[in-house]
Amino acid sequence: MKYLIDSDVLIDILLGKAWAVALYELLKQGGAAISAMTYGEVWEGIEANPARTDAIDTLDDIVGPLRVLDIDVPTMHIYGRIRVHLRKHGEIIGTPDILIASTAIEHKLTLVTRNTRHFGRIPNLKILHPSEFGS
Repeated sequence: MKYLIDSDVLIDILLGKAWAVALYELLKQGGAAISAMTYGEVWEGIEANPARTDAIDTLDDIVGPLRVLDIDVPTMHIYGRIRVHLRKHGEIIGTPDILIASTAIEHKLTLVTRNTRHFGRIPNLKILHPSEFGS
């Protein structure tokens, strides 16, 4: 397993965007994962639109081949270090993003995200924008 898929990319996969679906097919072959936080963010979107009952089945199908990584005590230690660092540098970002980054760092995974502006502030986080995949 080399990659952790961020919420923005997972949502694009769920929406069936061609580039995201093609990337998903490549990533899942290598045993990609998502953070439990990513699952929660996507689930929030489903809860906000109860008319989209088809999205539940689609999400289950997409997440099925992936590993969902828990947010555990070691993840929270990394989370705390990142928050302190960001606060000291006046670059704080949202808690969900820090939890996702902490998960990637703990498991030594590269985060696949379009949100390089926020995640780029986090030290020791390997990031790959989807447009760079395979280059």
